[in-house]
Amino acid sequence: MANIEGLDKDKRERKIDVYVDKDIMPLIPEFLENRRKDLINLQNAIEQKDHETIKIIASNLKGSGGTYGFEAITEFGNSIGHAIEENNFEALKRLIKNLESYLTHIDIKESDLKKICQNCGTIFESKDEDIKFCPQCIVEKQEKIIEKLEEKKEKKKSHIKTIMAVVASALVVAAVIVLIIQLPKILEETRPGKPIRIGTYATDENTDNCIKNLWEISRLLQENKRPYNSLTCPVTGSPYRLEENRALCPNPERHGLKALYVSRERKIPEAVK
Repeated sequence: MANIEGLDKDKRERKIDVYVDKDIMPLIPEFLENRRKDLINLQNAIEQKDHETIKIIASNLKGSGGTYGFEAITEFGNSIGHAIEENNFEALKRLIKNLESYLTHIDIKESDLKKICQNCGTIFESKDEDIKFCPQCIVEKQEKIIEKLEEKKEKKKSHIKTIMAVVASALVVAAVIVLIIQLPKILEETRPGKPIRIGTYATDENTDNCIKNLWEISRLLQENKRPYNSLTCPVTGSPYRLEENRALCPNPERHGLKALYVSRERKIPEAVK
């Protein structure tokens, strides 16, 4: 993983090579511009000690970095999230300074260096020989670390005195009321069959159905079979576009996306904002 805390002066002054999949190279300028906006918003939030804004931006960094091939940005998001949980603003300031240096000195290069994730078997690209996992597995690993930290935090609170019975009863009643109000939403969110794909944003029913089709196409590609003609985008009824070993949605803009595709090498459907 990238060492984002210990960047010395000489390293900060050198260019940092970042290898990006050629298919998403056109999206990188907008991606980096958004990260620079995140940096400005983080600096403002730190000055105002706005915990919630810092947490939201940290989560966005963590979720988006690996998807575009920027593992270091994912690590920045993870470290910033830890620092704000500990209310450590000195660490936050150091991290923001290093993030600014990183964004200033990165040199984007097109990559064809492929690896197999040791966790899920997905083929991905990375120049760093020490990276053994795909971006999605790295994010999931960091989420597990956060869960363990939360468990330790709860154990430290075990010495707090028991809340008065009346107050506890009132909280239980309030929780039941909230649960009743939120129950329809909870049932909807836990409804089985919602398709997974790369990307941390929400999608509508039509997009989910399109992603289901891409999963079926992914299976056929792995079996060296041509996708059925009956598989069409649920929005327009147009067939999926085939390019070598890739199948692309013919009208991703109707889903609010720039691209929606799957390939023999990338088995999980990918939605690109």
